Formats: sequence, C-alpha cells, structure tokens
Amino acid sequence: MKNHRILALLLALFTALSLSSCDYINSFLASRMRNIDPIQVFNSRLEVTRKLVPNDTLFVQVQGLVAGKIYDVACLDANGEEITKLRAQADENGVIAPSPLWYDIGFENREVDIGGGNMVSKPVLDTSTQLGLQAFDIQVTAVDPDEDTNFALTFWVVFKSDLERPEPIVMAGKNDAASGLFFLENSFKSGETLKLKVEPSTLKNPPEPLTADAALDVYIVPFSAQPIADGTLISDLHPVHDEAFTVTQLTGANGIAFTGAWATIPTTAEGKAFSVILDVNNDGIYNVKKEGTESFYLDGVDGNGVAGFIVVQPQVTTADLVHLNLASNGHFVWDSVIGGWDYGYADTFKLDGSDTQYGWDWQYQGYGVKAIWNPYINWGYNPPDPKTASFYYGTYVNLYIIDADHSLAKGTTLDPTDGTHLMYIPVQSSCYNGCGQQTIWRTPLASTYANRGYRLFLDIDGDGEVSDFDMVDDLHEDQTTPTDGVGFSVIQ
Repeated sequence: MKNHRILALLLALFTALSLSSCDYINSFLASRMRNIDPIQVFNSRLEVTRKLVPNDTLFVQVQGLVAGKIYDVACLDANGEEITKLRAQADENGVIAPSPLWYDIGFENREVDIGGGNMVSKPVLDTSTQLGLQAFDIQVTAVDPDEDTNFALTFWVVFKSDLERPEPIVMAGKNDAASGLFFLENSFKSGETLKLKVEPSTLKNPPEPLTADAALDVYIVPFSAQPIADGTLISDLHPVHDEAFTVTQLTGANGIAFTGAWATIPTTAEGKAFSVILDVNNDGIYNVKKEGTESFYLDGVDGNGVAGFIVVQPQVTTADLVHLNLASNGHFVWDSVIGGWDYGYADTFKLDGSDTQYGWDWQYQGYGVKAIWNPYINWGYNPPDPKTASFYYGTYVNLYIIDADHSLAKGTTLDPTDGTHLMYIPVQSSCYNGCGQQTIWRTPLASTYANRGYRLFLDIDGDGEVSDFDMVDDLHEDQTTPTDGVGFSVIQ
C-alpha cells in the first residue's frame, strides 16, 4: 500500500509539471541544481550576467579546471581578435575566482579626425544603432601543452534595449584641445578640467517625473575597491564634492565641466582614485533600479569596484625603475589621517594565508597575496610598448614574482621564482591599475617558500627584462627601502 501511495504522488507531480509552462519547469529545476557553468560573467556589482553595459567592468570566473594549473583567459571580438586577456592559476578547488578581464567595456581606440585632417587615436564608444547587441567570446585555454582544455562562452554588450529606461552610462573625460570633442579619460593631472557626460540618450527625453531641465546630483567620491552596493548611502562613501547638473547638460555633445572646488582639479587629489555617482532621484542614495521595477534603472556610476579616474602624482621623468608597494593582504581600511584608503600593503605573509582575506575571491577560498598599485607614471604621456595594448581601450602588463636577490640591472632577463609564474594582468589605460583584488599568488604554499624574501615586478612594456619605467615592489610597508631589497617575505 505504501508503494502505491508513493507512485500516486509521483504521478500527480509529473501531471502538474506537464501542465505547467516550460519557464516554470526550468525555474523549478534551476532552484534545485548546483550551477555547473564552467565560465561565469559578472558586472561591476558582482551580479552574474551575460549582458553588460558599456563602460562597465567585466569580471570572469572559471571553474572545473585542474587544481594548480595555469590558464589563459581571453576576451575575443566577433572577428576572433583579442581584446584583452589574463593568465591565472586555478586554486585548490580548480577555480579561477572572479577577476577583472575587461575594463571600459565597448570603448575602442580609433583614429579620429580632430580637425584639419589631424588623425589621433582616441577612446570612442560606438553609440550608433549598430551597437544594439554586440557579441563577444571568452575563451579559456591551458598553458600546459599536454592539457587539452579549450572552451568558450558568448556574452553581449548592450547599448540599446527595450528596457523602460536603460542604466545610465556615466563617463568622466575631457575635451580635446584642438577639436573641443569630448573623450573618455581615466587619468588626469592636477590643474586640468574634469568633465562629465551621460548616455544613453533616453535621459534627453526622460520619463516622468524627470524633465529635460531637471537638476540631477553628481558626486565625486574617493574610490573603494569594494563594489558600491544598491542602496548605499552616498555620504558613507566620504563624498568630497557634489554638484547639480540638468539632464540637458549631462547629455551634451561636449560634456559639462564641474565648477566650484573642482573647476580645476586640485593638487590635493594627486595620487588618489575617485568614482563619479549620478544620483538621478536626488535622495543621497545609490539606487540601481526604481523600487518595484525590473526595467527602470535609476542611478549611474563611473568606477564601481574599479576607479572611474585617478589624478596622477607628478610624472617620473628620470629613466629608471619605479619603486613602490604592490603586495597587499586585501584588508582595505579608510584612513581618516591620510584622507584615503589604506590598501593593505604588507611586509610579511603567512604560509597558510590566514593573514589575507578573500578580496574578489568571495565565493571560494581566496587566500593569498594580492597586487594593488596606483601608478606614478601616466601612460598617457609614457605609453607602454604598443605590442601590449589592446585595440579596445585598455592594455595589460606582465607580472613576475622574483626572489629578493634577483638582479635589477637594466637588461636583465626576468626569471620568475621557482614554483611561481608569469601572469598577464589587464589594466585600465592610464588609470588605477590594481588587479581589483585578484589573487596573484595563492596559499597555502609549499614549505620551501617560507622564510624567504620576494619582489613583485611589473614588466610595463612586456619585453621580458628589466627596463626603464618598469615597477618593482622592494619597499617596506612604510615606504622605506630595506637594505636587502625585500618587497615582502613569506613566514611560517
């Protein structure tokens, strides 16, 4: 009798499911199944998605890999051309945790006529109707030639859509001196004028209750590597300036300049990174969507999880290595004394990684050394070797972990320490070039690495050797230079 009752219940369940919609059945199954997608794509709010808004940042996670193996993860356009790439090591779970792969999505380096036939390379976003839905691929391949891992996933950049109101695209930039045209910019010098532009054009004819002359609040806030969550009180982000602009101004062809304290960028901003928040409903809260809706986006941001722009320190003019801190434990703390973020630079790291934290490795164990830096060189004036630059707006550098006694003489070949590896790190062109808390050396490590000193080395021009304007971490946490040149040590 008991078996008959079970069969009757199963029959009733299958009958109910057969009368339900396919969406209902798919939802029922999805809610009870673990995600097994080998590749997952995230936006700057770390939301899983296959469609991203221009000027956002794409984070990628890969799973189902061989633990400890090295993989190349590349973003390819519809023609198979490489946009950007990273090289990373799968953790003990066979996972490459969410890592920034493509900054400033959708912007291309194009030859633009700025007047009189004067052609220059500028970052341009194609806002034509052709960019209604543009597909790209993420491809994962094993570095080891004996491993045949090679698979891909398609995602899309969406500019136009049938949403009630698309998410505003907020862009910090400046006008070209010759043509007066507005171009995206991630890096400024003090004394320059900061301008702002907002797309898409739906803001020009906004739905109720906004009007074309409605004033919208704009805030410049110090950058935090932690994503700004929906519902965040903007005053908690330590705003340094706010100003009201009208809808018409913000969508002007040449952008709109800030006034008041930021009429020209102050010297006090040098060496610091910032985000720009557009508060559409002027409530002092970063609201992603209008409450109760799924297709009406409100506020926009330039720099969520990555910086919208930085103000560079005085340019290094002497041809030499740049010495700075790079190795971070991931513990970010707001420092009211320096008026900025303490990025967790450390002189020692425990072998088991217990003194580091997740960073972007929020879903899986992500203990290990991170690499965070705010550049002292503006690549707008000292561009890296073009072979490392993407035809889309952005570039990447090579990162090495080397022994503390590795020669730093110019022309020396960069040999990674045994057991570590060369990594490709995508960065924002001329901007805050931290890895977004990507783990670059995982722990626990073999005991042979304990009680030894190391350096992180950024090969800016990608030539595989020590050369001018490369960056090296051989400083103590307090910015002093140790006699042994150790950037950090691994201890038991």
